[in-house]
Amino acid sequence: MRLLGLLLVFAVTAAVFVACGDDDPSEDPAKQPEAGARATYDADGRWIAATKPAAKVRPNLIVLIVDTLRHDCLAGPDGLMPELAALAQDGVTFQNASAPSPWTVPSIASLLTGLLPSAHGCDAPLQRPRLVPAITTFAEVLRESYGYRTAAYTSGPWLADTTGVLQGFDSGANSYALQGTEKILGSFARRHAREKAEKTEKPFFLVVHTYEAHDPYGKDSHVWPARPLQPGRQSKLDVASVTEDWQFARHFLRDGGERVDLLQAYGPSIVQRVLRYVHGGYRDQPRPELAEELRADYEGGVRWVDGLIKSTVDQLRAWGMLENTVLVITSDHGEAFGEHHILAHGRQLYDELVRVPLVILGPGPFRGGREVAGSVGLIDVLPTFLDVAGCAPIQGVHGTSMLPLLAGASDGRPVFSEEILNRDNTGEDVKVLLTGVRSDRWKYIITFDQLKGTVLEEAYDLVKDPGETRDLCRGTGRLDGLTFDAAFCQAVEMARDRIWGAADSSNRLYASPYSGGRAQVTSKRPKACAPGG
Repeated sequence: MRLLGLLLVFAVTAAVFVACGDDDPSEDPAKQPEAGARATYDADGRWIAATKPAAKVRPNLIVLIVDTLRHDCLAGPDGLMPELAALAQDGVTFQNASAPSPWTVPSIASLLTGLLPSAHGCDAPLQRPRLVPAITTFAEVLRESYGYRTAAYTSGPWLADTTGVLQGFDSGANSYALQGTEKILGSFARRHAREKAEKTEKPFFLVVHTYEAHDPYGKDSHVWPARPLQPGRQSKLDVASVTEDWQFARHFLRDGGERVDLLQAYGPSIVQRVLRYVHGGYRDQPRPELAEELRADYEGGVRWVDGLIKSTVDQLRAWGMLENTVLVITSDHGEAFGEHHILAHGRQLYDELVRVPLVILGPGPFRGGREVAGSVGLIDVLPTFLDVAGCAPIQGVHGTSMLPLLAGASDGRPVFSEEILNRDNTGEDVKVLLTGVRSDRWKYIITFDQLKGTVLEEAYDLVKDPGETRDLCRGTGRLDGLTFDAAFCQAVEMARDRIWGAADSSNRLYASPYSGGRAQVTSKRPKACAPGG
């Protein structure tokens, strides 16, 4: 299964490099759009030309994605990440940034396309997700229309070539780690320095994605370079003593060596047991002491990663790669430690899983140590960069430029998150579709349970209840009597459209995870949300 492949890469295998060729199709003058060319599309409907010339001096872009980093890890100089907090003093911190999904592939695919998961299609959990070639990525736009050099470095297989998420990137590796920044990015940096000295350099778009905050938590579980297992390896764990689901989860999430022991002893079935406990088992058999152990291990790892981020940024600066560069530091999703009765990647849409840190440093509007409260999404990052770089926006994407928010002309906008649940990602016999909407004040979640035939709603006041513990629907599953501002009401109706479009018994369910039988829907679509100021 997909998750097992990822886990085995972390625990068992050595780093394996993918193609790192220097060939760059944007170097071919025949492939360059004419200045001021109008938008054109190829036979597959992909956007292939600019609608206006780019600025003469185009900034570079580096996006550093720290997998599984909760928003509250960045909490000022006394928090878990003082080094990142210090870096943020020279840039802009977005306090209410949301990921489009609580797991890696759909979230990063959304960042790189500006589309929500249900639009780009990398959300179906029954098989390895794949971004279809007809969908245009920002990397393709920057490379083909504006001559950017593109590269992506990641850990593990989730963003490998087989998923298509990194289409438009010319080079990279799937062994990236913050610990190996100097070695892994060295060739890219040397080429940039050489071309700069020769005055032939191109602007670049660089993505680096690291799992060093991910489970199994802590520095000792993330040795780099990865070491292949030796024949006759001595087990660290008495696996015969591990019998309960919560015990499997404890050893699997806390220690890389013990994870290997469990995988060797039980094979793929161990993954399902862990998933079953972190998603639903903790709710039925809570172990608060386990949640605290996991949180402590995670926080220790985050403190270590904080130092690695600083050393990485220092190295990039020493290489001269931060000159005229927009640097984005963010995460693809968070992590749960007992909140809402879930652990780890519990695949829900509460803030512990979808609210992420977002810090942007660079020229122009990204200077000055500002904190911005307006709500934004990861899908807004690349549209904002196109705006800053003087490039034409891509039409039809869900993300929008954040420059009006930075200029005070906007207060932010409601942001969507989406998820699909089934046995593959929960270990339970469920078929559930979720959509969430978040602003800087409100949170709304609508859930369609196909097997039960129910559609339920939740709402939270994030100012009065940041932990989302008091459902304003009061257990009824309906928004009766609640009022929101007009923009949030409109977003609620859009979320309802997605759910009721799937739940309407007069239509076939649109997503492959829901093919086959279904229960009679017992809910009725509520009246439209009425704005109340």
